[in-house]
Amino acid sequence: SDFKNGGGRYSKRCARTTIGYAYKTWKALNSDIDSGQLVRMPFTKKRRDTDLRVTWASTIRKDKRYGAGMWYILIDGRPCKTPAPLDELLFQDSATNTHVPGLLMGYCRATDRGVIGKGRHSITVMVKQKHGRPDLHSGWDTTSTLEVREVCQQF
Repeated sequence: SDFKNGGGRYSKRCARTTIGYAYKTWKALNSDIDSGQLVRMPFTKKRRDTDLRVTWASTIRKDKRYGAGMWYILIDGRPCKTPAPLDELLFQDSATNTHVPGLLMGYCRATDRGVIGKGRHSITVMVKQKHGRPDLHSGWDTTSTLEVREVCQQF
């Protein structure tokens, strides 16, 4: 693939779009955790000079109380720093019980500990109450998927 027209950078050093790939699915995760770890998955990064493209897809819900919930990704227990943290926020100002599709996708090159190097790593999906004390829910009666791709540097 050629990144020239996709907003990324094309590099002859990295001719393949995807260098490595790992994913895991959970059927009916049905997690009512309001704060803490939802899922964790190990993966192996093949090169140091690449980025990670991380995708988490699941249903999410904030119910009953005023507030917001945040779903976010950690790599080796640390948030992404470069280019930015991988997170999404759901805010509802009512007591509805609406489960909505949640899709969190982004790129990561480094955490506060530096560039994510070659070797074994772990990726974790976390959830927390962000504003107020809402009742949060993830993966209700659907398949949830966590995917990580090692890709040519994107930025």
